[in-house]
Amino acid sequence: MKPIVDIDSMQLDPALQKFGIRITSLRRFLLISVLSTLFLTIGTIGVLNYLQLNYENQQVLKSELINAVKVIDTIIDIKDLNPQHKIAYDFINQNQSKDLQLPALGMNVYNGNLNYRDKMVFQIWNLNKNQLIMKSSNTPSESLSTKNKGFDVVTLADGSSWYSMSLINQNKNIRTVVAIQKKLTTSVMLPLLVYDSILLVIVFIGLALLLILLIQISLSPLERVTTEISERGPTHLTSIGTDEIPVEIAPLVNALNRLFLQMRESIAREKQFTTDAAHELRTPLAAVKTQVEVVLREKDELQRIRILNNILIGTNRITHIVDQLLTLSRLESSTKLTRSQALDLNKLTAQIVADLALSAISKQIEIELFAPDEEIIINGEPNLITILIRNLVDNAIRYTPTHGKIAVLLSKTSYSICLQVIDNGPGIPTHLHHRLFDRFFREVGTKVEGSGLGLPITKEIVRLHHASVFAKKPEQGSGLEMRVDFPKAD
Repeated sequence: MKPIVDIDSMQLDPALQKFGIRITSLRRFLLISVLSTLFLTIGTIGVLNYLQLNYENQQVLKSELINAVKVIDTIIDIKDLNPQHKIAYDFINQNQSKDLQLPALGMNVYNGNLNYRDKMVFQIWNLNKNQLIMKSSNTPSESLSTKNKGFDVVTLADGSSWYSMSLINQNKNIRTVVAIQKKLTTSVMLPLLVYDSILLVIVFIGLALLLILLIQISLSPLERVTTEISERGPTHLTSIGTDEIPVEIAPLVNALNRLFLQMRESIAREKQFTTDAAHELRTPLAAVKTQVEVVLREKDELQRIRILNNILIGTNRITHIVDQLLTLSRLESSTKLTRSQALDLNKLTAQIVADLALSAISKQIEIELFAPDEEIIINGEPNLITILIRNLVDNAIRYTPTHGKIAVLLSKTSYSICLQVIDNGPGIPTHLHHRLFDRFFREVGTKVEGSGLGLPITKEIVRLHHASVFAKKPEQGSGLEMRVDFPKAD
């Protein structure tokens, strides 16, 4: 059996489609969005880490260069005399293959990873003549700094780039330059960047696996509900258990349980409708069938006409019962009004009483309407309110004996609009008042024709209008009072 709820194919949140996002799989969306966010986060951390490392590298480099240039300026003792210049120049020519070893300079950070001292070179320049008088081996003769003092980045004629630091000593009449090739600093940074990148990749993989596991665990309750629903048959409409259901899934489960409840009630109503229809229609249909068989054998024309009239009466009764059953079934399946509007209950009641006045007059029944001289507004569906008032007044006319009285009253209270239909007929015992709204309930011994569906229909109309209805014995005399309280219109 195909699952009713498929996590990998369900469409979610149509509002996101406004932004061009169409979610067809919750799991895939979560995986892509979470892993993409994680990748961007790790990437951002990597870039920021690189920028921070590069900044610290520059600071360490400058610090090393400053320390180195100060140390060299201190240990170099050259005076501005030509013979000494010559000696220095000859010394350099004679020792080009020898490196001038510098003492340990500056800080040693990152466990030696950023130690630039072994890669530094230096130059000593005469200030007055701007002449190179001393340098370390393998150092270009071209000036490694365009500034007399401070940090500088230069590119020589051979295309090599250098970081340099210059320091002027007026007493010695020299300018000391310490420099390091730019590519050497990059080579020092490379192992750190590789190590950092490997660490971030390991973190990304670990977090990705953890998030995938957590997403799978988070979706497991939804998969459990999906499995439970998919294994159900058409008649298995019991509620889904809500134990250990996450808060986010609880509304979905509650909505499904409400749907199952509505389906159970709908099936029950259909069964009840079928049972009621079969019960109520069996007798009149049998009578009509019998009369049809009789009329087929009857030779007397007058007798045939009388029987046909009885058939017509029986057919009309069957039609009325079917209409009432269909109306009741439709009302019971409704949860709210389809079209509600403001109604003048005073005007509508007066019209219905006037329409039914002929039936009352034919039974010599006095019927009166007592209502205030103003509009009485309620919110409701006009056709249903008409059926409600007609049922109440028509029932009163049916069960009130000849020369009886019926009073229809409309009044207002602080919170409601009250409709009362009071007759002085025989009434029914108080303990049976609540049974009046049951289907096909009719007091034993009554000779009044009816389907027994009018008051159940009235009860459903009252429910849809958020009103209340009840029966009681009139305060004076015999009979029955039906009272409906409508909420006041906004």
